[in-house]
Amino acid sequence: MDPQDDDSPVAAPPVVREIGAAELDADLRRSWQAVRESDPRFSSPYFHPEFTAAVADVRDDVRVAVCERDGRAVGFFPFQRDASGDGLPVGGRLCDFHGVVAADADVPSPGLLLSSCGLRTLRLENLVAEDRAGFDAHCLGTAETRHIDLAEGFDAWHARVRETRGSDIRELGRKRRRLERDVGKISFKLCAVDHEALATLIEWKSRQYERTGLSDVFGVDWTRRLLTRLLDGRDGLSGCVTSLRAGGRLVAAQFGMLDASVWHYWFPAYDLEFAKYSPGSLLLMESARVGPVEGVRRIDLGRGDERYKSAFGDGVDRVAECVLTRNAWRGSSAKIVFAGKRWLRRSPWGAPVRYSARLLRPWRERNRFR
Repeated sequence: MDPQDDDSPVAAPPVVREIGAAELDADLRRSWQAVRESDPRFSSPYFHPEFTAAVADVRDDVRVAVCERDGRAVGFFPFQRDASGDGLPVGGRLCDFHGVVAADADVPSPGLLLSSCGLRTLRLENLVAEDRAGFDAHCLGTAETRHIDLAEGFDAWHARVRETRGSDIRELGRKRRRLERDVGKISFKLCAVDHEALATLIEWKSRQYERTGLSDVFGVDWTRRLLTRLLDGRDGLSGCVTSLRAGGRLVAAQFGMLDASVWHYWFPAYDLEFAKYSPGSLLLMESARVGPVEGVRRIDLGRGDERYKSAFGDGVDRVAECVLTRNAWRGSSAKIVFAGKRWLRRSPWGAPVRYSARLLRPWRERNRFR
């Protein structure tokens, strides 16, 4: 049939209203959770309304776009508004997955979303399902994000990664035995409320950012308070510390979020004194081993080219970087800048510019965490 002859009615766009995060009452949260439970694309803890509530407890700029049909809430998009009128996903650079939590038919167009929320521009770096509702026209490119697939249990996952990373996996077994022989009995704790270990983890992570020339995520007060707030584990979303000890000493730790069967592996770090034993990888291996016993079916590792992500992550998804704007010039400029960055990363002639960009990166990143 010719599409032009199709007389089926086209669904009207949803009504979008903006509210403060404090206005998310019990009814709205139930509606939000109902949408999540109907679509596995929103299984990440970042899409839980409690993550938005936690960020709102430590920042005063968190808002939520609520999509409605016939007075009923059918979609949600949490975001932060900066002083210039631009928007970021809730949590800003800390948010590894974002998007409009709604069925495809209930996702507002980019123009409607921006105008309803009074935003000039909305910058999204990790948008899932980027081809929905016209968002693809505003996307600059995509990136891989990896996860550990434990749906069939640890043994099935372990067999798969041994085929591709066999030497790395066997070496980990030897390092584990050496660590226990040299330092003492190994103990592992999955997802505990451990404030002392969290403080140590943050200290290790800050030193890591300094060594690698990256902006210290925990150099601003709200990020530290967010992790502490999430550790409270309210309303079904658990922020938790996973730890590996040898001879009673903490050698590696990770802060993540656990929601039902999905665990986001967020901030891992280890004591450099034990680096030769690969304690970070040992921690992740134990997490994969014990996780399924506790109901974990997936461990999200997020974007990045860190070696452990390619070694352990046997599942791959894609997220998109998008710039939604009501100003055509700003949209075109964003595409030009993105294309230029991509060329500089690949071109042998871009070395001096890349070096300058690395020097400026901590300053740029620090401002984006404000």
